[in-house]
Amino acid sequence: MLRKLVLFIGLLSVVSLISDTKISYAANDPSFACLDAAGPTQVVTGFYGTGKFEPETAPFKKFDARTASFEIPYDISWGKVVLRGSSDSHDMCWAGGYVTAALDWHDLDISWDQSKHGYDQSGTYRNTAAVESFHNRTTWTGLHIYNVHDGIRTTDSNDNWRIQHVWLDYIRDDCVENDHIHSGEIYDVLFDGCYVGFSSRPSSTGYSGINTIIKMNKMLMRMEPMPYPYKWDTKSDPTFTVPGYGDTPFGYGNTFKLDDGNEPNFEITNSIFLHEYDSEKDIFPPIAKVTVCANNTLIWLGDPTKAPFSLLDQINAKFPGCLILITGKVQGKTLWKDKVADWHQRHPDVGVNRKPAVPGEYTWPRYQGSVIGDADGDGKVDGKDYLIWLSHYNQPTTNGVKDGDFDINGNVNGLDYLIWLSNYGS
Repeated sequence: MLRKLVLFIGLLSVVSLISDTKISYAANDPSFACLDAAGPTQVVTGFYGTGKFEPETAPFKKFDARTASFEIPYDISWGKVVLRGSSDSHDMCWAGGYVTAALDWHDLDISWDQSKHGYDQSGTYRNTAAVESFHNRTTWTGLHIYNVHDGIRTTDSNDNWRIQHVWLDYIRDDCVENDHIHSGEIYDVLFDGCYVGFSSRPSSTGYSGINTIIKMNKMLMRMEPMPYPYKWDTKSDPTFTVPGYGDTPFGYGNTFKLDDGNEPNFEITNSIFLHEYDSEKDIFPPIAKVTVCANNTLIWLGDPTKAPFSLLDQINAKFPGCLILITGKVQGKTLWKDKVADWHQRHPDVGVNRKPAVPGEYTWPRYQGSVIGDADGDGKVDGKDYLIWLSHYNQPTTNGVKDGDFDINGNVNGLDYLIWLSNYGS
C-alpha cells in the first residue's frame, strides 16, 4: 500500500473576534446567510494541521470559516472541529471551511477498520469525525468534507441541529452520525460518496427516538462502495471485486443505520438516493417511522431484478408519490449528473477551487489498482490493455481503469497511455 509523505507546514492561522461587523458573502450562494444574523462572529482563516480546533462558544455565535482548512492528524480521536463550551451556548452557526484527513495515515485505499483505528492497528481509539457539536440548535453550513471517517457528528445535548448546504465527499463511515438520537434537519446537501448515509444507533442505553423527528429535504445521497468494508472477512454481507484491484472486496453499509425498535421519526422529501449494487442493507427507514414522504427518487444501478420493488409498493401505498424507482443506468446516471451539477451551480462558494471538472460524473474506486495499467483485470499489463485504452482514447469516462483511464481523472488520453507504457510487461 502506497503511503504519501505529507509535509506539515504547521499551524498558520489568524483568528479574530468581531462583535458587530457584518461579513459579506456571495449573493447567489445561500450557504453563508447565517453570518448576517445577530450575534458575535469569529473569523477563522488559515490551515490547522495539528490537534483539535475547539473555539470558545457563546449563545448565537457565528464562525466564519470560509477561508479555513483543517486536516485530521494521526494522533487525535473524535472530532477535529469541536463546538463544546459553556453550558449556555446555543443557536450557533459554523459556516464554511474544508476538512480532510492527512493522507499519511488515511489514504484512499485503507480499510474501514484502518480508517477508524489507524493503519497500524495500535488499538488507539480514534473514531474521528470532521466536525461535532455539543450544543442545541447548532447549524453546520457551507462546508466541504473529504476523505474522513465520520462526516458531521451530533453529540450529547445537540438537539434540533441543522445541516445545510454542505458537500460531503468520500466519507468512510457515517456521513451524518446522530447516535444520541437528537431531532434535526438536513437541507439542500450533497452527500457524494457515503459508506453509511445516516446513523442513529447509540452504542449505549439511555437515548430514545420516540419523540425525535429527522427532517430530510433536498438531499442528494450517493452510496459508494469502498475497499475492505466493516468486518468484510467475517460477515456475510455482499461484497464484490473490481477489475484491476485483485481480490480487494468493495462494499458499503446501511443507508439508514438505526436502533431496532428505537428509531426516530422521519420526514423525507425532494431527495435522491443512488445505489451501485444490492448491499442487502437498510436503504430506507421502517415505513411505520416515516411520517411525511413526497417526491423522492431511488436510483438503482445494480441488478434490476434485485431492486426494492416491495419497498416501493409499501411506501407508496402509505404515501402516494413518495418514491420513484429508476433502474436504468443511463437514465439514473444522467439524473444524478444533472442534479449534482445544479447543486454545485447553486453553491459556487462551497468547496471553491475543489469543484469537480464535470460535476455529477464520478469514478470509483478512487485510487489506482494493485496492477497499474491493467484495464481488463487479468493481473498483467499487456497489449489487451492497450487496445482497451485505444478504443476509449480521447473520450470522457466514469469507468476508471476499466476504460483505460489509468489516472482516474475522467478522461482517456495520452497520459493514460504513458502510464500503460511505463508498466507494460508487469
